[in-house]
Amino acid sequence: MGDNRKIIYNCRAFDGESIIDDAYICIKNGFVDSISDRCEERSSEIIDAKGMLVAPGFIDLQINGGGGVLFNDSPDTKTLDIIKRAHERHGVLHFLITLITTDISTTLKAVDAVKEYRNTDDGVLGIHLEGPYIEKTKPGIHDVSHIRRCTTEELSKIYDICPGVIKLVTAAPETCDISCVRYMTQRGTVVFIGHSDASYLTAQRYFENGVSGCTHLFNAMSQFQGREPGIVGACFDSNEAYAGIIADGFHVDFASVRIAKKNMGQRLFFVSDAMPPSGYGDMDFQIGESRIYCEDKKCVSENGTIAGSAICMDDALKNAVKYCGMDIKEALRMTSTYQANLLGMEGRLGYIKKGSCADFVILDENIDVKAVMRRGEIERWDT
Repeated sequence: MGDNRKIIYNCRAFDGESIIDDAYICIKNGFVDSISDRCEERSSEIIDAKGMLVAPGFIDLQINGGGGVLFNDSPDTKTLDIIKRAHERHGVLHFLITLITTDISTTLKAVDAVKEYRNTDDGVLGIHLEGPYIEKTKPGIHDVSHIRRCTTEELSKIYDICPGVIKLVTAAPETCDISCVRYMTQRGTVVFIGHSDASYLTAQRYFENGVSGCTHLFNAMSQFQGREPGIVGACFDSNEAYAGIIADGFHVDFASVRIAKKNMGQRLFFVSDAMPPSGYGDMDFQIGESRIYCEDKKCVSENGTIAGSAICMDDALKNAVKYCGMDIKEALRMTSTYQANLLGMEGRLGYIKKGSCADFVILDENIDVKAVMRRGEIERWDT
């Protein structure tokens, strides 16, 4: 059986570092074999990209829902598939499904569902546990009744089901000791601070002891102030801490995105914090006992608390260019490259280079998603 070779031509290609004009991307058996401004190979399949921009498929590390459903409500493979398809249409080819604060039974069901789903589809990289180990004074929309202290006993129940499924945990120093942080990091989990009122010094100490960054920067955390820099200040002051940021114009002012970018550079990346309306349209939905109302992509509870977002990653990309004044290359890095670096997956994802997965998003001149490719196969093409 011969090699399955394809060539994408007539495109601009962003390889994770720069844009190559008039590029040729050669694919072999679902992986990138080469990328350059010329091609001497022959292939049985030639794909005309029609002059559009080919970039690494987006990676979203915080998706709660989409396509009209919320993972917390039904943590099963059917829900995962609906969410995956909703975000795939907007360029997201890999993501962490996020489970917000809930009981241990629901958490175990979620781990089992992701384990099963990944047997046939590796687009879901794993789970992001956002809580329940958070601070009750910074709950956001999380159900306070399920917030609890982290213990190695509970962690062992979760990790024993399937090692490797829990990729990211958002926790607060107030409820998660450094010993628990070490338990998780030793098992390959990235730990972020979030939903916390920790001081600058506490956050700094956690960064020095295994915590890799902050969840949805500025939101549900202690703020930067002159006498107490807080978690935001600790993140700015670090040379290594990453942070996700929600560029929807509601969670964070676009000026704050620019300021954070100037301070953090390659350590700042986009997340959607997507809820059921993402990839579906404005709709009301329920989180626990709270009714959430969505209008013009803004999700709020009855008391006005922001409750996740209704954007997808392509919205964040457009907002970065239009409202934050970002160069398209840097905005694209914030949709995939930096996420891959954080997860240690830069050899496979976030770049178009020899050996990386041929998982691409194809964008037109308006930064609209016109096609996605998975392992070199076109999943969707809008003519």
